[in-house]
Amino acid sequence: MQVRTASGSVAAGLGIIGSGLAWALPEVKWLGWLMVAAGFFVFLFDIRLERGQLAVGSPQPMRQRLRTMWPEYLMVISGCGFFVGLVAFLQLNAAPSAGAPSAKMVDTKGAPEVSAFTIESKAFVEAKVIRSSDGEPTELFELKYYLPVVNAIKTGRTLRHVQVAIEFDADARVFARNRDTSSDMTADIRNGQRVYFEVFTTIRKTNAHALLTGSVAYTDDQIAFYRSRIASGTPRFEIKDAAGRFAYGIGFVPADLKLTVSADEEIARTLSGTLFSTQDGSVSFQIHGP
Repeated sequence: MQVRTASGSVAAGLGIIGSGLAWALPEVKWLGWLMVAAGFFVFLFDIRLERGQLAVGSPQPMRQRLRTMWPEYLMVISGCGFFVGLVAFLQLNAAPSAGAPSAKMVDTKGAPEVSAFTIESKAFVEAKVIRSSDGEPTELFELKYYLPVVNAIKTGRTLRHVQVAIEFDADARVFARNRDTSSDMTADIRNGQRVYFEVFTTIRKTNAHALLTGSVAYTDDQIAFYRSRIASGTPRFEIKDAAGRFAYGIGFVPADLKLTVSADEEIARTLSGTLFSTQDGSVSFQIHGP
């Protein structure tokens, strides 16, 4: 049995398969167009299998070939056209309807990350009357400013080991104290609850905008020191470490603090707080950030 193939049949097969790959699989479309090009060369140079051997070229001129082999050429063109039309039809009918979400329309670049923390913009202020060594109250108040941190996880999960780092500059970084324990720098926050982290302490002659919670004893030397600072118009803002010891002080306003809230297995959130002194001698602490 002698096997014989016409160049038109081979070209049609390569054209149909190649165009199908190029349209259906964009990631390998180069292979599809390569097969289409191969089919074109098979058709142009009349490459065929004749009597079991590969034959190239034809003794007939191109014009005569077009007259005698036009059915094969028509088969190539119609086959490629049909396949391309079929793929286009399927893509149009598989497209999402109007108003339906499309993966190509969703752009997550620049989208804000969902934070596990809600930070209240207004600091919580606690005031205590300062008593002298003999137990008598003075005109001074110890004001503590706290950063309120709320569990914002929608699933009800508890935030573990939440802590707040306070930075005034690269060399002045401490972890804030948990108000509930007065010694720990971390806290577990249940769903719907908040924890207050101490940011700074200042001594003033007014307790405006503060919750009065009792009194605290200071030595006579400490009282004299703070009275002189207030009288000179240079009150001090004190940052304390987790043990309650003085870490560093800020003697000017406005001043900016960097506050970083973090927890186990959660994305940290960085905010800033600005210290202001008002004309009546009170302090304003504004929290802002993403």
